[in-house]
Amino acid sequence: MSENIEDKKLPSPQESNPECPSKTPISSTHTEPTDRDRSAHPAMDSPKNAFPSPLPTFPLQSSPSLTFPAPKDLNRPMELQPLSRRHLIGMVPKATLATWIGTGEDRGFAFNNMMMFRKKKIPPNSYSLWVFGDNYYGQLGLGNTTNRSSPVQVGTLSSWSEAAAGYRHTITRRTDGTLWAFGNNGRGQLGLGDVTRRSSPVQVGSLSSWSEVAAGYGRSIARRTDGTLWGFGNNYYGQLGLGNETVQSSPVQVGSLSSWSEVALGGHHTIARRSDGTLWTFGDNSYGQLGRGNTTDRSSPVQVGNLSSWSEVAAGYDHSIARRTDGTLWSFGSNNNGQLGLGNETDRSSPVQVGSLSSWTEVAGGSTHTIARRTDGTLWAWGYNYYGQLGLGDVTYRSSPVQVGNLSSWSEVAVGFYHTMARRTDGTLWAFGRNSYGRLGLGDTAHRSNPVQVGSLSSWFKISGGGYHVIALKS
Repeated sequence: MSENIEDKKLPSPQESNPECPSKTPISSTHTEPTDRDRSAHPAMDSPKNAFPSPLPTFPLQSSPSLTFPAPKDLNRPMELQPLSRRHLIGMVPKATLATWIGTGEDRGFAFNNMMMFRKKKIPPNSYSLWVFGDNYYGQLGLGNTTNRSSPVQVGTLSSWSEAAAGYRHTITRRTDGTLWAFGNNGRGQLGLGDVTRRSSPVQVGSLSSWSEVAAGYGRSIARRTDGTLWGFGNNYYGQLGLGNETVQSSPVQVGSLSSWSEVALGGHHTIARRSDGTLWTFGDNSYGQLGRGNTTDRSSPVQVGNLSSWSEVAAGYDHSIARRTDGTLWSFGSNNNGQLGLGNETDRSSPVQVGSLSSWTEVAGGSTHTIARRTDGTLWAWGYNYYGQLGLGDVTYRSSPVQVGNLSSWSEVAVGFYHTMARRTDGTLWAFGRNSYGRLGLGDTAHRSNPVQVGSLSSWFKISGGGYHVIALKS
């Protein structure tokens, strides 16, 4: 197929589009055909710190300089260090029992209830990288183009700290601050100075100062530790924010500001937040997704209103969602499937509050649906639901937030084109929605309309949903 398809806008769900059909529901267990026409539209949690029960004990010889092995922590690396004398409560008998006690970073050994050793804090920022789903362009980074319907580790490194799944490519960051890319590269979205696809991770340049990555439809934007923003890939609508519509195959700085703190990529638009809490957008504005009160495209960042109280940004294909510091949620852009959560299907070109709640703590935008989490740990969904991607047990779309089940233990959510991934506080990973090419990681290709656990592991951390694949970090 022509790589330049990523220059084009996708048709709306109401138009002829095999990947985004009309609202007419289908069975939530419908199995996707094996062949696809690719020329068509395309914080560590407390349970991780828990210990086995009953608590183990170890006979030890007393010595203020001894360091003892601890019970295996299945989820994080751990070190012990002796406490200084000022921490000692009393003398330890020559023969006594030591018990591994406590939780979090206050864990340590107790000798007859006297704390003698504590855990040395280790930054929780180093993880292994796992992938599943479509791999036609090598976007899983496994050195081949074989689809995977269950999680597979990328290489053997455990030094990854962030990953972003784009439509058909992946951008990742390692703990040393270097940037790595793989997958489709038809518009230079890998940032490698060419348009050659890669099926294994390749470093982007030689810098080691990257602090955030975001991947979208044929493009990528990354932030450096100095707060500058850099873009590469497709720029047909000015979505790189460079003041032009020139495609870039290597990172180019977005303006001259060094105060960016967050960025999210939609289909052909970008929404970003600066350290002063102001909101900025650029790119395609056909449906008002830039929030400027009009439908004029912008090729350079423009501020949305004059508020400085924005705390989170997210983008769907043609819609935007942002959260303010007071916990309220605001949306704008395309609303043809109720993805703005306003109880109707009217597009909005300026931010409008979603309901009246002020307890939202996280939000993620899919192609035409939205998933959000509240401070009480509950999960809420609205928008397009043809494949059950709202997780409500049916395929009926919603135009207002509806709770997903009755659990209050959700800690993270990520959204792909028509699928949703969510993590619970116990570290388990759950998936629902479209499952063609095994993008739910459940070992098959059957769609799900309710959350289903991915394997049995409880050590998942960060997750990112792409067009047809998923990237996840595991401790």
